[in-house]
Amino acid sequence: MSALARKQDAAQALLARWPSAPDEAGWAAEARAAARDRFLAAGAPAPRDEYWRFTDPATLVQTDPPEAALLETDEIPVFDAFDVVRLVFVDGVFRPDLSDPLEMAGVTIDTLDSALATDIHWAREVFGVLEAAGQDPVVRPMAALNTAVAPTGAVIRATGKAAKPVALRYLHEDTGSDAAIRHVIKLD
Repeated sequence: MSALARKQDAAQALLARWPSAPDEAGWAAEARAAARDRFLAAGAPAPRDEYWRFTDPATLVQTDPPEAALLETDEIPVFDAFDVVRLVFVDGVFRPDLSDPLEMAGVTIDTLDSALATDIHWAREVFGVLEAAGQDPVVRPMAALNTAVAPTGAVIRATGKAAKPVALRYLHEDTGSDAAIRHVIKLD
């Protein structure tokens, strides 16, 4: 079996771990399908790939990823002292109960799953477009995988002066969680 065939088999196994996104608009499903095709064509990264020469991708592409350690610290999060709009993700899942309201003058904030379910949404102009363009001159299979499968994230568009900064906060509670988050941010 060739090296590319092994990488493509590993890519297929990784994609099988992620369920298809339900109820997405046609444009979002097309962007995800194109990203899946790019990922399958390139295959999962391997240590002999030039782009991965300083990083061993083995743990990134395992079908059964290792458990992550939980970080215990008494350190106060950096932005807690500032008046910000907090978007909190716990184990890769957006938690509105821990987040601030998403309404703010000058900025439109939505969740990725909500935006991708909408037929007409500004994210259509950029979701997957920049990732696809970034595949040349260096193929970035993990970026394509993220576009193809990430179920959640923030979709933020600044259309004017923001009333407050937006702070994305990631919490980790489950050592067995496996998350893919995709943020789409556009500054007009």
